[in-house]
Amino acid sequence: MDQISQNQTSFIPRKTPGLEVVREKPIGLFMVIAVLVFVIAVLGSGSIFLYKYVISKSIDTAGKYLSERKEALEPTTIDELIRTDKRLRSANELLNKHIIATPVFKLLEDLTLESVRFSKFEYVVDQVKGASVRVSGEAKSYGSVALQADNFNNEKRFIKNAVFSNLNLNEKGNVTFEALISFDPDLISYKKTLAREASSSIAPTQ
Repeated sequence: MDQISQNQTSFIPRKTPGLEVVREKPIGLFMVIAVLVFVIAVLGSGSIFLYKYVISKSIDTAGKYLSERKEALEPTTIDELIRTDKRLRSANELLNKHIIATPVFKLLEDLTLESVRFSKFEYVVDQVKGASVRVSGEAKSYGSVALQADNFNNEKRFIKNAVFSNLNLNEKGNVTFEALISFDPDLISYKKTLAREASSSIAPTQ
């Protein structure tokens, strides 16, 4: 009986040594996040590299363009342009400071009455204050002197003031006088005189 029990074959399979059953484990959420972070980092690095490359190419292109433009302008041409600019500035400064006496004489000629004549003339010029003249003259009557004073003082545009003094009768019965006439600086400005002449030449005639 014991003999049979010992020799009885078991139907339960025995485990083969060295063979084990491997079970697949599900991918965890942490692993998915790690993969996404890695992909984003790689894409970000690539974008930065591409951006640096584009900027570098743009800077190189701009540098080459500026170099070409600089070479196109010869040093002699640049020096000539600088000298020309200095000459123009100097000429403009001289033009602004240049004064002319002709308008003063022309204005006095236009405003002086036929019954009045000047015998002495002293001309003083100040670029800031304008021109002034001190004259000695003779008129047929006191009324002529008064009318002449009004004629000067009514010219508000270019005459700032006209003062008559030392009125006396001479041996011929005429009235002698002295006068100090002050003119506006615009009247003796050469630049503004040219502008007035140009404006009057193109003004329409009525």
